[in-house]
Amino acid sequence: MAEPDVRQRAEDGTKIADVTISGLSVQYDSSRAETLALSDVELRVLPSEFICLIGGPSGCGKTTLLNVVAGFVPPTAGEVSIRGNPVQSRAVERGMVFQEYALFPWRNAWRNVASAWRPSVCPGTSCASGLTSISGS
Repeated sequence: MAEPDVRQRAEDGTKIADVTISGLSVQYDSSRAETLALSDVELRVLPSEFICLIGGPSGCGKTTLLNVVAGFVPPTAGEVSIRGNPVQSRAVERGMVFQEYALFPWRNAWRNVASAWRPSVCPGTSCASGLTSISGS
């Protein structure tokens, strides 16, 4: 399914948001307790808007929200969409910078970036040649 042009408008005339979060709730269940990490979150990020999540104590849901948008964690309720397309799992169109180091220390920078490109996602040599053209190596 092709993504809509971000300059397009919805049927009601409103701009199509880059990111839309509607009624988002995430609950983690364990054998000891149920933890409600997010409850009924609403957010629209329009094209060219920039937002930053910087405040809040540890455990208040900042990382959970980002993990849902990235497709790493499924919502318990609600929906997240990017340019009108529901986020249902991870996708190569989205990236995430982790709080902790998420590199393979035995690989150089080029090999760490290249490790994300698998043949199932990027067949042939097009990914490696793209990385080479970006890095100039």
